[in-house]
Amino acid sequence: MGPFTSVGPRARVARSEVEYSLLEEEAVVEEVRLRLQECILGVRAEVKSRTASPGPPPHPRGPLPGELA
Repeated sequence: MGPFTSVGPRARVARSEVEYSLLEEEAVVEEVRLRLQECILGVRAEVKSRTASPGPPPHPRGPLPGELA
């Protein structure tokens, strides 16, 4: 945790670096390799590392008839 950072209630920073930032209530920063600087994370915002390739998650309903799976 760097200087001039405000961390709201129940906000969490794990295995990450944050400085000159504001983390509001229940915000989460987890396993981010780059140092976050001059950020504002709103209530319940999450910034986490990804191990999967980028792209939208599958829709819980599954594909509609005629859609590609």
